[in-house]
Amino acid sequence: MICLTLNTPLLYTSTVGGQLYVSNSDPAHPVVMEYEVQDDGDVKLPGSVFYDATTLVVDAGSRGEGSEGNLDGMTVDIYGNVLVAGPGGVLVLSPQGVLLGRLMVGGGRVATNVAFGDYGRLYITAGDAVLRTSISTRPAIKVDS
Repeated sequence: MICLTLNTPLLYTSTVGGQLYVSNSDPAHPVVMEYEVQDDGDVKLPGSVFYDATTLVVDAGSRGEGSEGNLDGMTVDIYGNVLVAGPGGVLVLSPQGVLLGRLMVGGGRVATNVAFGDYGRLYITAGDAVLRTSISTRPAIKVDS
């Protein structure tokens, strides 16, 4: 699995499979797309919607449901879970695209990126802050790009 965040020079991969995930931060169509990476490195098109965050964004309906923020930076853990900065905080998605939970950032901040650090720590950029929390998983294998 490959998790691509366009604003960082790092590429993370896991031994879980051959997928590429790309987040779409357009609030009109907030989705994480999944693409198959073939053995020769080519990406098979078209991709498919891995996770649709429409119901999580602020303007997701006439009742004003949802949270501030759009899908943005992401990373992947050793189990193939995809962690995506998104509405309300960090979305934790299973390898099947099921929302397992959200790490809320609070304080009126909007999560924009997420990255693993040392010693079971997860770092989240949110507005004017870099937040740190403990997490019981580890990053996927880091590869040189």
